[in-house]
Amino acid sequence: MNKERILVIEDENDQLENICFVLKQDGYETIDADDGRHGLEMARVYSPDLIICDINMPGLNGYEILEELRKNPKTAQIPFIFLTVFGRSDEVDMELRLGVQDYITKPFYFKDLLARVRRVLDEKK
Repeated sequence: MNKERILVIEDENDQLENICFVLKQDGYETIDADDGRHGLEMARVYSPDLIICDINMPGLNGYEILEELRKNPKTAQIPFIFLTVFGRSDEVDMELRLGVQDYITKPFYFKDLLARVRRVLDEKK
């Protein structure tokens, strides 16, 4: 059985490790990147089934990663979930207008993350 592959781009190491652990426990294959540039390269190399990406990161931020991926036909259709500390509706509206399938406000419960991941992957099928 093919496992769905999820790329997690997060600059906070503890958060990155915890997200990947929970996803693996739920049966997903994970790829991790601790900064935007590495995440962009991993997306291009592995073409994951889903990307979970923090917005606020040094170097390339989540918006810049999304913009670059949408320019490339190979990566343009990869579903995207933003992790954000922003809770204001105007910023959330902007994220959804950019073609992000979902966003999760930090801090979050892992069961909520898994539910959103399943929903986005089911919609992709």
